[in-house]
Amino acid sequence: MKINVKAIANSLIQPINPDIPATIYKDLGGEYVEGVWQPKREILEVRIQRQQLTQNDILFLNNLEFQGNFIVVYVKGHYDGVNRIDKKSPDIFVFDDREYKVIHVPEQWPTWSRVILCEQEKSITG
Repeated sequence: MKINVKAIANSLIQPINPDIPATIYKDLGGEYVEGVWQPKREILEVRIQRQQLTQNDILFLNNLEFQGNFIVVYVKGHYDGVNRIDKKSPDIFVFDDREYKVIHVPEQWPTWSRVILCEQEKSITG
């Protein structure tokens, strides 16, 4: 029998930090059309749980010399940052009327991921 530890922990956290709805624009690659890159994206409606960065997250981002408004989310499924080999852009999360780009995925499990996001100027939702 498998124990779903994430589901147990999530149920205990809900009264304090409830999941919120989000839209994810998952990058599927793209193609050049008349010399202009045209990305292909799948639009997913999900629920996420926001968390603050850990000390290790902050050290990681500082070592990369990243600056910005960062947040961690827990979400069902697998999401990616830049994947140069597959010619994919980072996935984009939209919630609270803001857009966030996937910067790093420190944890990826069979059913869920822990994702570090950076707030972006609106590009997808205008």
